[in-house]
Amino acid sequence: MKTNQFHTDYWFLKNQTILGKRLKHLRSKHRVTQEELAFRARITVSYLAKIEKGQTNTTVRYLAKISRALEVPLYRLFE
Repeated sequence: MKTNQFHTDYWFLKNQTILGKRLKHLRSKHRVTQEELAFRARITVSYLAKIEKGQTNTTVRYLAKISRALEVPLYRLFE
């Protein structure tokens, strides 16, 4: 059981990091600062930074706010 939990935790950490890198790439591509994106998405800069670094588990609700602020469809965060 413990080994299975390790693999599950590893999978989530890996995908959090991938999502964060993708988000940072899209933000940079749109030439938007973390501060500006956080303001548009109505989230804190520190929370956005943690998402981009893969340091937090976020929700679809927050990802939807971010995608709207970037004016991209939500699925683009996962491509």
